[in-house]
Amino acid sequence: MNRKASICIVLVLALGLLAASGAGAQGKGGQAGNLGLIFNVSDLLMAISPSNDGVSAGVGLKYWLAQKSALRGILEFTYLSNSATGISTLNLGLSAAYEYHFVRARVSPYAGGLAGFHVSTTTGGPNDFAFYLAGILGAEVTLIDSVALFAEYNLRMLFNDPNFNLGFALGNAASIGLIVYLP
Repeated sequence: MNRKASICIVLVLALGLLAASGAGAQGKGGQAGNLGLIFNVSDLLMAISPSNDGVSAGVGLKYWLAQKSALRGILEFTYLSNSATGISTLNLGLSAAYEYHFVRARVSPYAGGLAGFHVSTTTGGPNDFAFYLAGILGAEVTLIDSVALFAEYNLRMLFNDPNFNLGFALGNAASIGLIVYLP
């Protein structure tokens, strides 16, 4: 894994652990009305490519509607630089997702849907706007009452500007992260 991707993963986990240290053990995921802070690293396969050097991370909120269903919103940031071509790309995006947890236990598998958009700029190229829809599949692992790890994969269907071409983004939609539930 390249150095910048490693640093990003460590920073995201450190921020999450710092937030967890102040959260106390009273917050619990899976209970209606609970709110959690999300720190994630995504597009892992793209970031560890030998020719790419970059980071893809996000921060957001997760709100439990009921014991088995939650909503979340994430502000996403991606920066990639390809050393072979000298081209760099910056993406800023916002997404919202619904999760249905099949079982609420220490390991809680879930599925759901995601919708979002991102604006992207590439050196020497035009700006790009994309709207996307995705199906998600993942698992949340509770470490203590107020802290959980998650890993998920999503298959995205992209609608791009200017032609609004339809495309599937397969392979670069893996995400890992940390959730700190507030008291």
